Amino acid sequence: MAIRDSQATGDWATAGTWSGGVPGNNDVGRINAGHTVTVASAAQAMGFVLNGGWLIVNADFTFTDTPSAGFSITDTNSGGILSNGAPNAWRKFKSASASPSNPWYPEVMPITGYDSRFLQFDYIEFRGCKYYLGNTSYYIHLNDPTLNEYLIVETINPPMRENRLSEHPIKGRTSAIVFPLNTSARSMTIAGRCKYTAGLSFKLDQIIGNQKRIAFFSRFWHLPKCWIEGRPIINSSKNAEILAWNLVLREDV
Repeated sequence: MAIRDSQATGDWATAGTWSGGVPGNNDVGRINAGHTVTVASAAQAMGFVLNGGWLIVNADFTFTDTPSAGFSITDTNSGGILSNGAPNAWRKFKSASASPSNPWYPEVMPITGYDSRFLQFDYIEFRGCKYYLGNTSYYIHLNDPTLNEYLIVETINPPMRENRLSEHPIKGRTSAIVFPLNTSARSMTIAGRCKYTAGLSFKLDQIIGNQKRIAFFSRFWHLPKCWIEGRPIINSSKNAEILAWNLVLREDV
């Protein structure tokens, strides 16, 4: 794997945008502060790192079906993601394979201090990814069939909505609020099951105990700034092999 650092504002597919040329299938594009990189036409790479710069998503982005593929948004106080997705023109972050051997991962690092990142996932669909809950200190990759014992998300309520994120100043900082088109729901419930040995309760306790801010990503639901409300509910009889669970996520406002 090679890291291609941005050296100027420009199109993802333009060699001059990058130090070392356009990121290829086994490369990661790292977008640094002061640079805006636009995906103007379909692009493919191992992934990208948003390191204080801006990514403009105006076309589909494909992740190579390889271990460690995905994107990461670092702990900086600048940059963000914008999209021109629309109801009749969804943009996709997707795997190069319809049934990937290596589901790609999304992650957002925890923030310290002021947060001025703008993360807009309007009409962006994730395909072939691991569902992600937590931050880079404590996290769970859900629905990942490459794990021997993986946590399964079976329901998300509401099941789908078009997201519009907007920044608002709150108590001296900015914070993202997700506004659905026709409702003002600012929380969601996810539920599923896992094997007892997967240690779901322990992992959730780690996330809850360490959370300053966490992220949740699934196919249609993307909450890059949220927290777990209350305690997770785990329904099972003593010594049960399969645990049923649900928890409530609330947007960080």
